[in-house]
Amino acid sequence: MHPVRHALAVPTELRQAFGYDHWLLQPIRYADQDSARHVNNVAYARHAETARMHFLAERTGPLPWPLEDLRAQDIALDYLAEARFPGSLATGTRVLAVTDAEFRLGQGLFLSGRCLCALVVDLAFGPPGARRTLPPAFRERFAALRRMPAC
Repeated sequence: MHPVRHALAVPTELRQAFGYDHWLLQPIRYADQDSARHVNNVAYARHAETARMHFLAERTGPLPWPLEDLRAQDIALDYLAEARFPGSLATGTRVLAVTDAEFRLGQGLFLSGRCLCALVVDLAFGPPGARRTLPPAFRERFAALRRMPAC
């Protein structure tokens, strides 16, 4: 049985474009739309996941275990506005917290400077209930990213 987790809250400051230390610009695909021609919720999550993986590859240095062992333990999304094809989403990513076994990232998806979606995700290596303790050097790198000055 997995422990009961408290629901994540998405901090309102993630709706502001300043404060992110990593950005990824991705085109809105025609296939990202639902039948009402709005970018659908799954597409927002997919754009955020792609930006997270770029953040990890570009900013964190070597990972302590294979990327395939990384799991989203908890995620909360606030959908704030609609988007349509065509366009490009700019996704900002930043470190919010680091513990012994997991780290929390905050993200915002922006179109022309307007936040469409903000989210928080807790990530850990290993399956739920069997998370691995993060090596001290990895935690220190993440803690340093958390303290980076806002752009």
